[in-house]
Amino acid sequence: MAEPARPGASGSGSASSFPTTAPRRRLPGPLLLWVGLGGAVGVLLNAGTHALLDGPGLALFGPAAGSTPAMVVANLLGAFLLGLLNGRARTSRAPWDERVTAALGTGVLGAYTSFSALAALLGTPVTAALSAPGTASAERILGGLGAGLLLVAAVAAAGTLCAWAGLRAGSRSGAADPAREAAR
Repeated sequence: MAEPARPGASGSGSASSFPTTAPRRRLPGPLLLWVGLGGAVGVLLNAGTHALLDGPGLALFGPAAGSTPAMVVANLLGAFLLGLLNGRARTSRAPWDERVTAALGTGVLGAYTSFSALAALLGTPVTAALSAPGTASAERILGGLGAGLLLVAAVAAAGTLCAWAGLRAGSRSGAADPAREAAR
């Protein structure tokens, strides 16, 4: 059976400008190891944040708040630190090793923050509305859903501001000082 003509191929047997197979991508095995190691550290830091803010005797927000305050603190602090890391890496005179940025950014801070917990936060007011004494009315459930959406939007907006502040701080701290450079 004859092979179908490829675009750009002439009938004279000349090579096409299109590759016949996609180039192979090498999986960054060692880089994945650094991300995994960083992720283990990030999970421990997240657990420490929860233990500090929600632990017995140290619960700053009371038992009714559950782990919501710790999750919010972890996400906002993580957003700031990720912005700081990226700002510093972008403005540094010497290029950063990709293992460092992968371990700290994707690994530690990716595991420290928790987008899935933020998404679950949406259901917290709905669950509270359903478990309240009395019958669960549509009005109560919709009110809980609205409160959940408002809470998630507030945390997302605050996280964006924290990331921006971290990026600015990291960019400023890594920028070369022209006066210092001129004095050399």
